[in-house]
Amino acid sequence: MDPNIVDSRERTPLYCAVEDCKPDVVEALLADTRVDPNIVNPRDDMTALMNAMQSLEGEGITGDIYLVLKLLLA
Repeated sequence: MDPNIVDSRERTPLYCAVEDCKPDVVEALLADTRVDPNIVNPRDDMTALMNAMQSLEGEGITGDIYLVLKLLLA
């Protein structure tokens, strides 16, 4: 199965994991060399990293910083 497949809202599994602030899922997905963290969601023109950065403005900042760091190191 393609780990970069998109859903009906054109989100990859990585994008969804970031959006839902699931660091364990983000880490597992990034461990898969087939996962492309640079895929842009055409609906909002953001990558998973951009989504995580935008979330820093909201609540759950600690989890979001972790996600940002993981994505930057990917």
